[in-house]
Amino acid sequence: MAPLLLALAIAGGATEHGRLVLGAGAVTGWANDPFVGAGLGGGPVLAVSPDARLDLSLSPRLKLAFGGDLSWLRFTGADFEALESRARAEARLVVRRVDLSVELSAGHSEYSRAVAIAELSASSSITSTESVVLAPGARLRAGPVALRGAVELSTRWSEADDDVSERAFAPCAGLEWRVHRRLEAQVAARHERVASARPDFARVSTGGEAVLSAVAIEEGPLEVAWRGGRDRIRFDTGVAETLSHVTLEVTHPVGQVIGIVAWSWSRSEADGAAGASRNAVYAGLRARSRALSW
Repeated sequence: MAPLLLALAIAGGATEHGRLVLGAGAVTGWANDPFVGAGLGGGPVLAVSPDARLDLSLSPRLKLAFGGDLSWLRFTGADFEALESRARAEARLVVRRVDLSVELSAGHSEYSRAVAIAELSASSSITSTESVVLAPGARLRAGPVALRGAVELSTRWSEADDDVSERAFAPCAGLEWRVHRRLEAQVAARHERVASARPDFARVSTGGEAVLSAVAIEEGPLEVAWRGGRDRIRFDTGVAETLSHVTLEVTHPVGQVIGIVAWSWSRSEADGAAGASRNAVYAGLRARSRALSW
């Protein structure tokens, strides 16, 4: 579960005017490549990710949230490291069955060696990137079903052979359905247009994702989640690529600590070129604690 969603789950239902939640996670495992198309071989993976979130309730209808997280990953098989940091601020207005929100986030990523942008094996490579994203959205609840929509406006600056800037516009929509008290399904669709002075960065992508999560054992509990998605990307150079991914995750909470065991697979196939795949298995723990509330 993502840190932001986990913090919301812990905070849900509380009546305090504010709370500060601190968390940290660590996972280790094995992958056959640091990223799709790297061709560097397999090896052990270690990742550590501390985070913090501040929730403020200005009124029963108006909520504010501020958060930040840091992620460090090391792939020992190819001596590859990645460091990512992100900060975000969100305002949410609850009007009966409708949630209106706007989120502003900024991120920075650095890599010890050049990586393909957005896990696209046919794309150009970068060594660092910075981004700013503004995302207004809405969520409508109707019984066990919720509809959501958002528009992401972003600007990215990446270091490749030279400095490259990108401007992106991405509308997205989704549906959440609680099929049963122990089963929930989600589907989402997204279309993104990225503009850049470099045609090997400028692209259009269309894709979708489905998520199915179930509580397999209530005494515990033990939760199983499956996530799958597919995107079709076409660069302004004329190169087209298909990116597919599947993740299977099992989580088990023990107090404020959650144990995680997962497997993930992703594959990139560019027209006229051999495809590249990545498999990874990992296990870890995530802990979260309410440090302060009032």
